[in-house]
Amino acid sequence: MIAQLTGKVLEKQAESIILDVSGVGYIVQLTTASMTSQPEVGAQTTIYTSLHVREDSWQLFGFATLEEKTLFEKLIGISGIGPKLAMSILSSYSLDDFKKAVANEDAEFLTSVPRLGSKNARRIILELKDKLVLSTDFSPTHKQAQEALRSLGYTNTEINTALASCSSSNGGNDAEELVREALRNLANG
Repeated sequence: MIAQLTGKVLEKQAESIILDVSGVGYIVQLTTASMTSQPEVGAQTTIYTSLHVREDSWQLFGFATLEEKTLFEKLIGISGIGPKLAMSILSSYSLDDFKKAVANEDAEFLTSVPRLGSKNARRIILELKDKLVLSTDFSPTHKQAQEALRSLGYTNTEINTALASCSSSNGGNDAEELVREALRNLANG
């Protein structure tokens, strides 16, 4: 398996680059986040890779971070999720947004990815819920605020976005204060 490549960027395309490694040009398909972090043509770069072999083709999928590669490999390990769909998922969301959606069991948020139906979204949640490490765990206060906002008719996506931008979301002891701040964030767009 090819786990990592270091070389000179020969060409940048919409979703891939051609990387020259000791005179051999590799086409590496990248996520949107990884693509934007690549240097200009002619510069050196290192990409973490995952090689996918099928009967009719060999494909290299590349990632700027090891965390992104690890999540890709977890996704393709789920029945019904192939490498192209996994790349589409990782290109649609930041890693933190994806992890929060899984932690909150927000299948509606995940189905905004083209070709990802609700059945596969629920399967992703079921398979990954206990395997992903969130950068910040949700406190009981945070969960109370989520439930309060949900009872007011807000969608999970709106709730997560509003709570993520709250200054009191990490360590605040008052759910009411957190809800008030989230409502201000929702009102301000």
